[in-house]
Amino acid sequence: MSTSANAPTATSSMDEDPSMTPPNSPKSASAALYDRAQKVLPGGVSRNTVLRSPHPLYADFGVGARVTDIEGVTRIDFSNNMASLIHGHAHPVVVDAVVDQIRKGTAIRHEGDQISGVRVWSMLDGEVGLWWLPGPAEPLSLDTASVMLAASHPEDANVEILSLQTLEWGDLSGFRFVEDWFEGPAEALLVQGPDRWLYLVRVRALDDGEISPLLRDIQASFGLTE
Repeated sequence: MSTSANAPTATSSMDEDPSMTPPNSPKSASAALYDRAQKVLPGGVSRNTVLRSPHPLYADFGVGARVTDIEGVTRIDFSNNMASLIHGHAHPVVVDAVVDQIRKGTAIRHEGDQISGVRVWSMLDGEVGLWWLPGPAEPLSLDTASVMLAASHPEDANVEILSLQTLEWGDLSGFRFVEDWFEGPAEALLVQGPDRWLYLVRVRALDDGEISPLLRDIQASFGLTE
């Protein structure tokens, strides 16, 4: 029995999608990458949401709403990193902003990066601020205290340290820094808590005034507990 030359030929999804060729196929870059991943990752993947049979899909690049894998197959990305990529992949404005920032340098240490948290309460005649960050295992030194003090200053602040002295704050030892800011005087108390964290409380006068009794009372009301 003869067949027509134009008769349809049965094909599988693997024939249409080169990225889904069997894992041992030499023509599948995805399969080779999966074999390599299985040697260093449990199951060959970092999380089970990307695990597919016979192997995961490995993206090469994305543009807009489409992603192309390492086999050259392009698909519509309905996930968009769980909607965080609302502008799609490689949006020109986003790319330009990232490249512009990278040109300024990478892994640059900044004093402000040393601060874990800060709260500042503003009042008519001044402000009260609290800064904190993980401290060293060893007892607080003047060098460590000075670094944290500098980290609590805004980048453009013109602050002069007028004096410093050691202090006892309850059962804790620390340092008192008297400062002169452009807007007025300030006083910063810096101690290491029972949890080894460092805490800095600053009261600061504004409009060239003096530190008010209210600000000093608020500063004195701070306490650290286990």
